[in-house]
Order: sequence, then C-alpha cells, then structure tokens
Amino acid sequence: MTKEEILQEVAVQLYADLLAVAQEYTCPCIMLTNRTSFAGTDTTANTITMLLYFLSSNPPAYIRLRKEIDGATAAGLLSKPMKDSEIRQMPYMQACIREALRLMPPLQSTHFYKAAPPGGDIVCGYHVPHGARVATNSTMYTIGRLESFWGDDAEEFRPERWFETDEGRRQAMLTRTDLVFGHGQFACVGKVIAWMEISKTVAEV
Repeated sequence: MTKEEILQEVAVQLYADLLAVAQEYTCPCIMLTNRTSFAGTDTTANTITMLLYFLSSNPPAYIRLRKEIDGATAAGLLSKPMKDSEIRQMPYMQACIREALRLMPPLQSTHFYKAAPPGGDIVCGYHVPHGARVATNSTMYTIGRLESFWGDDAEEFRPERWFETDEGRRQAMLTRTDLVFGHGQFACVGKVIAWMEISKTVAEV
C-alpha cells in the first residue's frame, strides 16, 4: 500500500470511531463537536508530542509499549488501522497516556474561573473572599508533580506506577489526572474524542 492509501484507511477508521463515540455518548455538545470540528486540536497535539518525547527519552518504557503493541498484533487483537476499542484494552498504553498527562498537562490556561460567593468561601482550609476568582487549570502542573502524593519519583515518566498500587489509590490517581479535562459544567466535551486520537496516533506511530 502507498502512504496515501494508508492515510486514507486511517482517516476512514477514525471517522468510523468518531461516529461510534457519537452514538454511545449522545450529549448534543459532543455530537456537535463530532460533526462540525475537532475541538482542542492544539491540546491533543501537545499531549501526543509530549508522550512521544517521553517514550523516545525513556527506552525501557518505549520497549515495553512496543512489546505490548507487537504482542496484541501477533495475537490478532488489533485491526488495521487500529480501533479505539482495541487500544483501550492495552493497559500499558493507557498508563503511558496517563503519565504524559500527569507530567505535562496540555492546558495551562486560567480562563475558567470560579468566583467566590457572597460572604466568601473556604477552600482546602483557606478563606477565599467574596468575588475572588479561583482558577484550576493552572494548578494541574503542580498537582501532577506533588511528591507528597506521587512519591519521590514524581518528576519521572514511569508508567509502571499505575500498576504498583491498590485499587483505592489507583482511583485517586485517575481522579487527579482526569482533572486536566476540567470538571462539572466546565469539563471538556471532547475528552472521549481526544483520548481516542491520542491512543490511535501513538499506537500507529
């Protein structure tokens, strides 16, 4: 197959996966995003870039991920092009994505503020006066590198950490990395699509 034919197949499969996502998640916002534009292209591209950087500068992680992909391919578990549903069954790939998001959250913007209500509020033991605007995205870089939570190797790209813990702590780790997509009414409506794009791109590369 020529390069153009391969890219065409990838594009067709990507579109098929997008339609599957739209049918599973029927939120009108996601449907609109799916049909009209690829929201968050820069943030998704940033994550892909950083993940490839971390893998290229960490040979053991790269080798383990390559073995997982090669093993799944040999077992006939991956289509050509790969499907999102198949890649989500690859635990080390998912751990690599989580590590990249933890170390280098793609969005450091402070555009989404929450204003303290009349009378102020208490956040983590601190008094926030009325009208004060509190941003969350700008703190994700720090949250992802807190040694008090992640350990002495918090600055290291080490996907294995996602397998070396009990389920309760793992859920706490998942919650912290999920915050890079926002929360509540400010949550990223394109999270599912972004995760699919990251997974498929890195796995195919």
